[in-house]
Amino acid sequence: MTSAKPDPLQCQNGYIIVRDDLRTTHEEADVIIPMQLESAISEGRRNIAVNCEDTDVFVLICHLYQKQKWESNVFMKGFSKNTDLISIQKTVENHTEIMPYLPAYHVLTGCDTVPQMFRIGKKKALKAGKQIPLVKFMQSDSTESEYIPEAKAFVAACYGCKQISSSENRKIIWEKKAATQKLTSKGIDLKSLPPTDESLELNIQRARFQLMLWDASLDGSPPNLDPCEVLFLFIII
Repeated sequence: MTSAKPDPLQCQNGYIIVRDDLRTTHEEADVIIPMQLESAISEGRRNIAVNCEDTDVFVLICHLYQKQKWESNVFMKGFSKNTDLISIQKTVENHTEIMPYLPAYHVLTGCDTVPQMFRIGKKKALKAGKQIPLVKFMQSDSTESEYIPEAKAFVAACYGCKQISSSENRKIIWEKKAATQKLTSKGIDLKSLPPTDESLELNIQRARFQLMLWDASLDGSPPNLDPCEVLFLFIII
């Protein structure tokens, strides 16, 4: 039995106010925070600090700052006393060209709900994004036949490959490593290879589902999607 969500409360100057306008059926705080941030901005608050250390939240707020054309001074700060304020506005201004696709780069290379591919981090993602900007993957109305090949090409670029087929890239990289492998070595580390096409496509679907939840972060309710229809739990090897 699911318990009812607690009332959204605003604590200010010693007073507690019930905020019915901030009620939501979203489950993750990562998705709820941007909605509360937009509310604060719409109320005219010019300087806002978000106390959070989550990269997912940082990526989403940066993306929305540009998309929604927010003008308030928004900062993120960790919970430690020694952490600095990070200016969202300056981050967006310094990286304007990647902001429209930043959530896609991030989610495909690993976030809280999507596994990371071995040694494929954010630097490789940003470099691959210059070749494959993930336009279709970011569009909510694009079809699987449109966004899956684009996402596979992006992952291939992360591995420095040109073939769309991840299984083919896996074979090519394995053969290159095997040709230079010493007889006395321990063998090729399989986790360093690209995933198979089957595993990658499942991971793309999982990432796409998370992206759609993020896309609805400013709405009171998540999109009507059934994760059981497109998602499976698996491990990329």
